[in-house]
Parts: sequence; C-alpha cells; structure tokens
Amino acid sequence: MVRLLFAKYVLTISGDPIEDGGVAINGTAIASVDTRENLLTMYPEAAFEDFGGAAMLPGFVNCHSHLEVTSMRGALDDVEHDFTAWLLKLTAIRSSLSDGEIREWALNGAIEAAASGVTCLGDIGRFGEAG
Repeated sequence: MVRLLFAKYVLTISGDPIEDGGVAINGTAIASVDTRENLLTMYPEAAFEDFGGAAMLPGFVNCHSHLEVTSMRGALDDVEHDFTAWLLKLTAIRSSLSDGEIREWALNGAIEAAASGVTCLGDIGRFGEAG
C-alpha cells in the first residue's frame, strides 16, 4: 500500500527543490517524488502524513567514521588540546575492550548516526569488521 509524505520543500539533490512536495512510498521503495497536487492525483486512496514547514531530503553519507569511538564521548575531553595525548589515550581505551564491546560500541554509533539522518557510513576504525 502506498503512503505519502508531504513537506513544504522536497530536496531531490539532482533537481530543483519541489515546493509543497512529497514522496510516495510503496512498501520500502520510493515510488514517486512530485508536488503534493500530483501525488494526491496519482494516489487518491493513499494514507498521508504532512510534516508542515519541514524539508525532506535524501539521507546523509558519512564517508569517514570511527563508529566505536562514539561511545567514548567525554572520555577524551581532557586531552583534546593535544593530538598525541588524545591518540595515546584513545589507543589505550580501545586496547582494553573486548571484540564484543567494540561491536556493541560500533552498533551504538550506527544507531546514533541513523537517528541523525545518516544512511550510509564508511567506517574506517581499526576494527572495521565491527563497523
């Protein structure tokens, strides 16, 4: 069943912004991106949700991430002014973690990224398999 999502702006990246536009979703696939008027004509029976003055756009891509470091938030603040000290402390923390902890921390980083609109990650952490 098709559902429609509407917003004041739809940013297609490859074309001009669509004012008062929307996205038609069929299952898990995007079926169409167009103006509200055209989508309502194409899918008159579809359920819809309106996000008001928001802008819809494709997900963000993070080409350089270290997912396992996400869970270290705050642990390196005291050495952030000194890159060498920061790197040494980071390495010490990482080396004390089990493979399971690294996977858990990387998963937490991926969940946080997705919640922030990131849909693709290039994880280059030392434990890339976890990422």
